[in-house]
Amino acid sequence: MYAIQSRYLEVLITAVEGRKNQDKDPLLDVKEIGQYADAVAIHNNQQLLLAEASLVHCPKLEKRRQDEFKLARTMRDSWISHVRSISRLGVPP
Repeated sequence: MYAIQSRYLEVLITAVEGRKNQDKDPLLDVKEIGQYADAVAIHNNQQLLLAEASLVHCPKLEKRRQDEFKLARTMRDSWISHVRSISRLGVPP
């Protein structure tokens, strides 16, 4: 079985930070900070699982929509980040 490390309470999502800073010059532009998730599972320095906590009983509709959008966007950013890292490590035929 694999040892999967987990972190809780406002963990920086590295894929979002990478997306926000991908077209910036590291010497000239100010680095933007990514979004934070409530929980993250990490394996081999890759963030595998993102979790966002929300109210279950009587949640505010606006907050719920924000959380759903944030979760979908961060999952997309994480997926793209994983594919890029696998592509960099892969050997072309």
